[in-house]
Amino acid sequence: RKKSLSGELHVYKFDNNANLEQEFVYTNGNYTFFIDFIRVENFIVLVSYKHNQIETYKLTSDGCSLWSTSEIVLDQFAMLTVPYFSIEHSLDGTKIFVSAYDTAYILIFNKLNGKISIADRIESDKFRTMSLSKNAKYLLIIDDGKLKGYLYNNKFDFDFEKPDIVYDLPYVSEIDCDECWQMAIGIDGKLYVHFANFDYIMVLD
Repeated sequence: RKKSLSGELHVYKFDNNANLEQEFVYTNGNYTFFIDFIRVENFIVLVSYKHNQIETYKLTSDGCSLWSTSEIVLDQFAMLTVPYFSIEHSLDGTKIFVSAYDTAYILIFNKLNGKISIADRIESDKFRTMSLSKNAKYLLIIDDGKLKGYLYNNKFDFDFEKPDIVYDLPYVSEIDCDECWQMAIGIDGKLYVHFANFDYIMVLD
């Protein structure tokens, strides 16, 4: 919730039977929207963004608190009044891929101090739907109705005309809508893929 120029972060704790146990409120946030959630040892990190800074919050069994602030400008995100972006992080939580409109970033998350830094940036519409493979060896995108994988070497220097992996997705529509797909790697290492009008989710190994 937003309150005046500051923000309220509400965290709700539930038991294993989905019964509400407790509500925690952090009253001095400076975020506009959330980018990602990453598990670190015995707590969860919430990554958020506003204008020229990224904040990380610690979410623990005792509540929530601001952990770190990094002065970073994600220029295309200044255009977002309603969050519309794609995110994905590596299973070890150290890399965050985030794209808005036609700009994508590789963000590096430091698990020791909660700081965020930019590793790379590219202007391309190819990353509107993306994911990483289980071991972060491949960056996966959906392009021309196909799932394509590219060997990842910490940079956005892919030859989009020569994918290393191509998987034919089911035919869905004559309308070209690659951004209508969503996909993410699960904690089981499998890739979960969904199209906007499907009533099922594909699970790829």
